[in-house]
Amino acid sequence: MSTAFTRERDAKKAAKEAKAKAEKEAKNKQQQDKVIAEFNEKKAQADSAADPIGKLKAWCSKPPYLDLYQEVKRTTYIAVIESISALSKEQADAGLWNALELKEASILHKYINAAGNQIEAADE
Repeated sequence: MSTAFTRERDAKKAAKEAKAKAEKEAKNKQQQDKVIAEFNEKKAQADSAADPIGKLKAWCSKPPYLDLYQEVKRTTYIAVIESISALSKEQADAGLWNALELKEASILHKYINAAGNQIEAADE
């Protein structure tokens, strides 16, 4: 048996939870929109790059750590792997590491590990 007090309390609690959920969804949408905008910017830079090293440099800026749905990360990992596979032997042996800055090389390393982890997780 519920009293007027408990009904009022429950209604306030439900309204507070609904407000918090709406605020969280708005924040998540704003965050995801930012990630997608950065992804589109990187994709345009990578598409305009003349060689695979330029493409890797473009992809290794502003990593999509905040991607909530994993799709941007997955697409980025695939683009990075494709750029690595497009390197010539000379570029892979010396040119890549001379062209990348330390931060870009670190991000490339994280991409490769994260892509491997994602593949491993899909195999299980």
